[in-house]
Amino acid sequence: MRVEPLGPAEPVGDLLRLHREAGIQLRLLDTLPDFWDAVITSTLGFSGIRLRNAIRPGGGPRIAAGEPTRWPPRPAGAPG
Repeated sequence: MRVEPLGPAEPVGDLLRLHREAGIQLRLLDTLPDFWDAVITSTLGFSGIRLRNAIRPGGGPRIAAGEPTRWPPRPAGAPG
């Protein structure tokens, strides 16, 4: 399938300001793996499908390698 642009790209301005004005919480993280480790050990529902190719700093294993993507969550150690 061929995708055709609707028109030329247009500048959108200050994205941080626009998010703030819209009441959207935006977090800038130094490292995603630390945040992801906290998510997968929490009781939050989560999906990590977009993390499958992310690499940990220092060349460690991929962030989502072998880690389940689940919804709703199960606490760590809970029966499957």
